[in-house]
Amino acid sequence: MNGKFISKKDIGNVSAGAKYISLFYGGLLLLCTGVIYSWSIFVAPLEIEFGWSRSQTSAVFVLSMAGYNIGSIISGIMICRYSHRITLSISALLLLLGFLGASRLSSLTEIYVFYGLMCGLGTGIAYNTVVSTVLAWFPDDTGTVSGLLLAGYGISSFLLGPVINRMLYEGAGWRSTFSRMGWVFCVLMLGACIWIRKPETAHGCDKHGRGEGIEVSPGQMLRRPSFYLFFGWLICIGSIGLGVIGSGAVLPLEMGVSPAKAAWTAGVLSVGNAGGRILYGRLCDRKGRSFGMGTASASVGIASLGLLSAQLLGNGVILTGAYLFTGLAYGSLPVLITYFCTRQYGTRYRSINLGILNANGMVTSVLGSWGGGVIYERTGSYTAAFYVMIGISVCALVLWKMLNQGLQKEIKYGTDKHTL
Repeated sequence: MNGKFISKKDIGNVSAGAKYISLFYGGLLLLCTGVIYSWSIFVAPLEIEFGWSRSQTSAVFVLSMAGYNIGSIISGIMICRYSHRITLSISALLLLLGFLGASRLSSLTEIYVFYGLMCGLGTGIAYNTVVSTVLAWFPDDTGTVSGLLLAGYGISSFLLGPVINRMLYEGAGWRSTFSRMGWVFCVLMLGACIWIRKPETAHGCDKHGRGEGIEVSPGQMLRRPSFYLFFGWLICIGSIGLGVIGSGAVLPLEMGVSPAKAAWTAGVLSVGNAGGRILYGRLCDRKGRSFGMGTASASVGIASLGLLSAQLLGNGVILTGAYLFTGLAYGSLPVLITYFCTRQYGTRYRSINLGILNANGMVTSVLGSWGGGVIYERTGSYTAAFYVMIGISVCALVLWKMLNQGLQKEIKYGTDKHTL
């Protein structure tokens, strides 16, 4: 490269560098923002200080998931009109204000607004922006790359949970912890505006599309029966996953485990979550969507039986194993969503379609996290909730089979042939 011209080789080298830097920084960013799933670590100190009930604190996680999904949809629309740097800057501001507001809260309403809605919105905007932008670099490896990219998001609680737990119980306290998290996330998000780039061929919603010969608008997607079967399956797996994640550090405490060990046990969820994203990324690229959904359905069934057994026997080892299978099943969702969305609906409207599919979290957080908290309050344990999870896992298997049959019918009419 000289001062007069840039060769095609040089352009290729620059593009390759930007491609992998975007992947690396995107994974790092999702690793940090994935700490929103560590809400259960904050439950105990807040309940002790303010006297809030379990259903009240569970509602915070529900609101954060609702904010996350709303943010994902909003960012999907914004990406089609504005630069990804604008959406990431908005995310940085929301996370900063959300965590700083949470650090100064004195009422339940304030934790709902600041941690629940604002932090949830900021995380959802960042998530969809990063995934849509980085995947534009890797059109031929959607499953594998999305698995690698999202692994950081899944393992966040395992890596950062113990750090946050130590800050909570060994000096800083929850107010200072919230404040520090806000500033760290804001700086990282602004850094993403510099280091994460789009390919030169990607400008908002590509008007020509670069998918598998299929370009489906959000309106067309919502008119397909297969969308609702897949969405229902996501709700089943996600309800169980968020039901466990929302009280991940609480369940071991109920068995008399120390806070430090409880945080570690809950971190196994993150290991499974991250491992599931990498595993299912490869499975989707090699075995296809149906195989991935089938194994995830089986995994969540095993997890539900394990959770019930651990509760009845008071066995921490079984609980840890159940957490691992829960994480694996739940970790499959973001990869399967991205893979299914790209293969079935193309890339032209991917950011918006992803936001709509991710909206399943608004339902799963209510059914899983808040619902589990209500059952706990009324029965005094999570045993009844685990019976419900077993029933939901059976529903997941049924919906998986129905989706396969539905897609076969759509293939007969010349659609969705790339999703099997």
